[in-house]
Amino acid sequence: PDIVNKSVASTVRIDGIAESCSAAMVGTGFIISPERVITNAHVVAGVKEPVVTLSNTKIQLAGKVIAIDRKKDIAVIFVPGLNGNKLTFIGPATPNEIGFVVGYPNGGSLRTSAVSVSSEFESLGTDIDGNGETKRDVIVFGGDVRPGNSGGPLLNEQGQVLGVVFAADAENINTGYALAPSEVAKLVSETASLMQEIETGKCAKAA
Repeated sequence: PDIVNKSVASTVRIDGIAESCSAAMVGTGFIISPERVITNAHVVAGVKEPVVTLSNTKIQLAGKVIAIDRKKDIAVIFVPGLNGNKLTFIGPATPNEIGFVVGYPNGGSLRTSAVSVSSEFESLGTDIDGNGETKRDVIVFGGDVRPGNSGGPLLNEQGQVLGVVFAADAENINTGYALAPSEVAKLVSETASLMQEIETGKCAKAA
């Protein structure tokens, strides 16, 4: 739908070098407020200078990580000069509704894929370093999720954000997971006026 394509235009590619593990990182993010992008923590963990590429363009902007939550697997990047419409979160997800995953699978070109939303539930897992027990409200959906999709939006048919894609199921093919809006709302509100760059720590073991 055209309204979904408008939201796709607010999706960005995120690249960076994580020196602590000598790895080139690539993921997806999307605009949540003026000059601010949300993504997964494991996309920018260990990255000092993330590069943000605007949707369907070759325009690249330098970003600064201003917040990172390794337990929830979310991070916010300040991108001076970034223009675009912010995406709106909505919930809860409705079982069997059609959704769209937007991202850069395998570090390739931008792709939008239709998926089927299954359910929303509380998940128990580890943080991005493989430590502890972390509770997250997650949305499970049927669809193809690959490395590079991390941090991208799970959209509904009105182009609103149902969740932030963060993982594919290791055992069940064509099953993906997204963080529910309730998991990211606090960090989004806290970073609306932040501009100070922070340390991103070491690479994520779970990436």
